[in-house]
Amino acid sequence: MNSLDSIFKFFNAPSEPYMRAILYVDEVYRSSDQMLILKTTDFNNQTMAFTLNLQNRYDVSMLFSSLFNQVGFNGQRDGNDVDMKLKLSALIGRWTLFTTQQYTDPNTGTVYQNVRDIFLIPQSWITTVSSAQQHEENLGDNHDDE
Repeated sequence: MNSLDSIFKFFNAPSEPYMRAILYVDEVYRSSDQMLILKTTDFNNQTMAFTLNLQNRYDVSMLFSSLFNQVGFNGQRDGNDVDMKLKLSALIGRWTLFTTQQYTDPNTGTVYQNVRDIFLIPQSWITTVSSAQQHEENLGDNHDDE
């Protein structure tokens, strides 16, 4: 399944318990305590950061299952594939579809928001979404004059 098929699949899936947002990736960096931080901005210039624990098997699995076909490659040694790698810097300056799931730890009451999927969005889609959003805002402005 290519990334566009995946995007359609997740847009058409029931929303609960998932939330989806198209976000622009401003920065990607790794902290000294093995956390991957993705700083993002939405269409309204609101910022949001996602933190993924690179020591957590779930987070690492999600990264590779979501991104390998988009920004991944196989490392090679002596002409043989030896490991899978992601070029996470390729996310910077790109619009992406983030699917997240929020849940509350029943023991502590702490609310967590896990990233479930990340898909790159083609620029042509963003142009279409921006145009539609601007058209909708213009229609709203015209109705305000009445």
